Amino acid sequence: MKHFSSIKHFVVLAAGACILSVVAALLIYNYVATTRTGEFVEQHTGDLLEGAIDERLTSLADAQGEQINRKLEQALGIARDLAAASELAAAPGSQDTAFEFGRPELSALVQQAVAKNDFLLDAFIGWEPNAFGNDDAYVVPENNAQSYDGSGRFRPWAFKNDQGVAEVSALDITGMENPKMLESGIRRGEYYLCPKEGGDTCVVDPAFYDYDDKRVMVATFSVPIVVDGAFKGVAGTDVSVDFIQTLLSQSNQGLYEGAGRMALVAPLGRLVAYTGDAARLGQPATSVSSAGFGPRSSPCSAASRPG
Repeated sequence: MKHFSSIKHFVVLAAGACILSVVAALLIYNYVATTRTGEFVEQHTGDLLEGAIDERLTSLADAQGEQINRKLEQALGIARDLAAASELAAAPGSQDTAFEFGRPELSALVQQAVAKNDFLLDAFIGWEPNAFGNDDAYVVPENNAQSYDGSGRFRPWAFKNDQGVAEVSALDITGMENPKMLESGIRRGEYYLCPKEGGDTCVVDPAFYDYDDKRVMVATFSVPIVVDGAFKGVAGTDVSVDFIQTLLSQSNQGLYEGAGRMALVAPLGRLVAYTGDAARLGQPATSVSSAGFGPRSSPCSAASRPG
């Protein structure tokens, strides 16, 4: 009986140990399975959330980009119209028609462009020397009104005065072809030099200029005037891009209660809009991020014309 009892105890102990081992194994398996399931759920939930966020951001960026483009394309369209009218006026034989289109008419056209389009800061046409008639004929006092400063070179520039009325003056002749590099990373005469050198439409990166003692971020659209294959001058418009900062700030506030930051970066890498700190506008994008912001892949009376 003692032998039987010891065998019985042995079996009981062995069985108990086996049960404990199985229970322990099940507990370990359950823990591992639960952990892996949690990690799997967390990973896939994170992937889904990240995908949803990316999709929402892409959709928002596309919508805002379209809205921004619509406004900027209006300014570009007016610049192209001014260039087309200038080419027509300077075409050989144009002065022999019954509908002469000379300096007074082109000046009035520039003036009307600003008067009829409130979103424009200004509009301009800048001709090469003697490209629109003999400049010497407009140096005399009685013809100064058609060159605006007595130099004779035709370069009408229209803007709104303190009363909001569009008036015409002359582009700053010292700035038109000035290659001096500004703090913004563009040349002072970029609006004239770029289309002259490249022979194509140029959108000058937005930068800050003073308009009626107000600091305004301005984008310039310049279109070359080409007659018989020769460069004759440029026609262009200036438009404030301050609305982009307002647009991004409103969008950012409506996206996860403003938890993130939005930025629009110009091709040269400077901030056009930044919801994190508006005081940084015009600075390099790398000043607000070690990684920087890259361009997203998928342009009152004033003392002088910017540039």
